[in-house]
Amino acid sequence: MHEMEWLGIRLALVVGVILLVLVGAVFIFFVWATPGERDESAEPDYGDGYVSVSAGREHACGLKLDGSVFCWGENTFGQAISQDGAFTSVNAGTIHTCGLRADGRVACWGNDGHGRATPPDGSFRSVSAGGSHTCGVRSDRTLACWGDNGFGQISPPDGTFDSVSAGGLHACAVRANGSVTCWGSDDSGQADPPYGPFLSVSAGWKHTCGITTVGAVVCWGANDRGQARPPTEAFSSVSAAARHTCGITADRSIVCWGADSPGGLTAPPGTFIAVAAAGEYACGVEESSEIACWGAPPEPPRR
Repeated sequence: MHEMEWLGIRLALVVGVILLVLVGAVFIFFVWATPGERDESAEPDYGDGYVSVSAGREHACGLKLDGSVFCWGENTFGQAISQDGAFTSVNAGTIHTCGLRADGRVACWGNDGHGRATPPDGSFRSVSAGGSHTCGVRSDRTLACWGDNGFGQISPPDGTFDSVSAGGLHACAVRANGSVTCWGSDDSGQADPPYGPFLSVSAGWKHTCGITTVGAVVCWGANDRGQARPPTEAFSSVSAAARHTCGITADRSIVCWGADSPGGLTAPPGTFIAVAAAGEYACGVEESSEIACWGAPPEPPRR
């Protein structure tokens, strides 16, 4: 056979093999990328179906109806990593997040400075992530806190409690009789609660707010931007941030007060079942189970 003819045959064989490889690759691509089987992590469909929301400094997390946790926003320390599995609550701190699993165990993720994201063993009723510390109510209703203790914020009092809220450098908890006890930093009076009785409490950075048994919001601590001066109407829930506060009124609308930069006090109209304030923004869960955010927040989940 002539040398040029042989070279032509070899070239044709090589081209044929390349074509077969390319066709096979295309076939494999279409097999693995058929609708319904694509990698959802690349382009998730967040949808709605939320039952609660929690806001950190620049990230937020929502608890979905199926018990999974979806987070969004600033993720430098992994604080906005979404979580599969069955959770009953989620709480976003400044740069870390904690959630309560269905079996009562606490799971935390994000920045673990001072051990704030390393929960103790055992079963819990609730958990609250703060600035550089975390607190929870154990199944026996005693308190446990972990993380930074520079101001005594992880040294809770003895006794039994119904709920706890971790703030910037302090924490507060509600006893069964409705009285509130606070510990940690008290440089602005944020850890010096008035007499209740209270149904719930929310610890912000340097102020704290609680809802009394008659639905009134009472706040104490720093008030330089009006964050501790609530309106007089009745509320069903309240969330204290650094320099502003938001709450859900009796008609399920959201009212915010304090610093309004930029637009963190302008809640959208509608009826809400949950609200969370942090940083310079706030988010709420609408009655339709969708999340709305306002102010200067991380973008909320797509609808």
